[in-house]
Amino acid sequence: MNGALSQLRLKKNLPKNEYMISLCIISRKEDEKSLRNAIWSCSDSVDEIIVIDTGKSPIKDVVDNFALQLEEKKGKAELLLNAQNDLINVDEVHFANTVNNLMDNALKYSKDNVPPCIKLTTQSTAKNFIMRIEDNGIGMTRETVKRVFERFYRAHTGNVHNVKGFGLGLSYVETMVEAHGGNIKADSVLGKGSAFTVELPLKKS
Repeated sequence: MNGALSQLRLKKNLPKNEYMISLCIISRKEDEKSLRNAIWSCSDSVDEIIVIDTGKSPIKDVVDNFALQLEEKKGKAELLLNAQNDLINVDEVHFANTVNNLMDNALKYSKDNVPPCIKLTTQSTAKNFIMRIEDNGIGMTRETVKRVFERFYRAHTGNVHNVKGFGLGLSYVETMVEAHGGNIKADSVLGKGSAFTVELPLKKS
């Protein structure tokens, strides 16, 4: 999930059967080289190693889908995938929807006549994968921050409720994050912007 992924395929010849083992690795050259060396040194049954660049990143794919909307508002999205370890057990569709809802929320609550700037960063700790989405939008009051994950709750944006929606997006995000054993928190300063931080447990080796 960190940048483009590569699929490393190991071809192992065993008596009577041939097994194809697929692994996913981060496509950084130093990591690829280290993994290759480790495989060659510890296994006599590996005949060949083929690296296939799949060119896919679920997070990047979602962010790229907002390119046109950002362009229309003369905004930008900054993507910093810095997690050293991003192997997590998640449902691909729900994870993509989670990222999509957070990006959509950041864009939806941008300021009038101010180009939106959305920053998505990832990092990892010994146990968790962390994703943070920050914006320079209208921000939220303390009361709104407390209730933002409530089902059907919608923050008021002034006398005219000009933001479309049913108040389900962030409730869905929290439900999906918690269903995967993680947690999410919101931070915001009214008039300056908001940030949502998602923590998900790393896949146990």
